[in-house]
Amino acid sequence: MTDHQPTLFEQRQRPSGEVDFMPVPAVLSLAESAAEWMDANPAAMGLFERFALEMAQHGRRFGMKALAERVRWEHRYEYPDDDWKLNNNYVAYIGRRLINEHPQLDALIERRKVQEGEETQ
Repeated sequence: MTDHQPTLFEQRQRPSGEVDFMPVPAVLSLAESAAEWMDANPAAMGLFERFALEMAQHGRRFGMKALAERVRWEHRYEYPDDDWKLNNNYVAYIGRRLINEHPQLDALIERRKVQEGEETQ
């Protein structure tokens, strides 16, 4: 057994003797990665939505970072067997999705511009 790590462009030989190139892994943009995370974690997204709408009922402005920390805390309590991690870079995209789904949150969620021309959806 070797510790050889193939490069992205290295050929490999299949058991059939056929030679092909190794597939290049897809590189997702930050917006795409965030969208995948949101779609894969409906329980966490439900908490984001619930807590954001609670704040809206009180007419209080809030930041997404604070909301993310509350979701982390509450999710650990409500779903102890669901072990997920939230990339802080996704939080802005979560906020934008919440605004798209609940336009009344637009005036309440504090947000910054997205970096480096990333899509906001």
